[in-house]
Amino acid sequence: MPSLDRRTFLAGTAAAALLAACGDDAPTASGAGGGLSIVRYFDDGTQVPGPVRYPFGLADASSLLTSGLPDRLDGVILDDKGTQVATVSAPRRGEGVPRQYYAVRATLPAAGIYTLRATVQGRRAEAPFTVGKPEKVALPRIGAVLAPFDTPTATDARGVTPICTRNPACPFHAATLREALAGGKPVVYLVGTPAHCKTAVCGPVLDNLIQLAATLAGKVTVVHAEVYTDDTINTVAPAVKALGASFEPILFVTDATGTIVDRLDVLWDLGELREAVAKVVN
Repeated sequence: MPSLDRRTFLAGTAAAALLAACGDDAPTASGAGGGLSIVRYFDDGTQVPGPVRYPFGLADASSLLTSGLPDRLDGVILDDKGTQVATVSAPRRGEGVPRQYYAVRATLPAAGIYTLRATVQGRRAEAPFTVGKPEKVALPRIGAVLAPFDTPTATDARGVTPICTRNPACPFHAATLREALAGGKPVVYLVGTPAHCKTAVCGPVLDNLIQLAATLAGKVTVVHAEVYTDDTINTVAPAVKALGASFEPILFVTDATGTIVDRLDVLWDLGELREAVAKVVN
């Protein structure tokens, strides 16, 4: 795999979209004039045909909306010929994270360009997105086996300092991802950097994971890996390169065989995290 430096990593459209939401650029959105627009919160083209999840937000003409949002986002997904391929209905979410969003899920049949179309406050709004070709997308997808990797631990940092930028450090650095996958339990694997996150999401999603893990009584093994090798944030960590990831944060939930049953990209709340982990915990 080619080397991935900080500039390349942050060039992902997911990072750009959430930077926009923080006021550094215009939102990635489209919609009818005078109404709300649909904003993409994901790195376009990193999903492949099959079950997909896309987090979206809403914005008006001037900025991203953080309050007064509809309880649900209802709409359809169209292919590049304008044919409807899915009907979607996503509840508004935001438990334990600083941004409200809608996690749109569907099963899409082929690679290509799609459009989410919804009616919001009586006006039609649309957002295009791309489903990538499987042979072009390195990032592990739902249904694949998560490849083992020797992530940094408290006893072997493997060149990453610090191994956790949360203060205090999180408790998810006792085992490597390789050891976790070999342990016979479901695994939750989070890649993100609380101290250096460009979207203000990595810290809250890690805090939510700590809260949830405390209720699971050892039924899953949780592993966290940082994004950069050190606090200069000049070099992307090996764990990120091993995934082929172009954005952060990202979370994988596997069953006891290491098969990925869910993948959460860029933005998810405590409620959605609970739902993802419940798929592998009785």
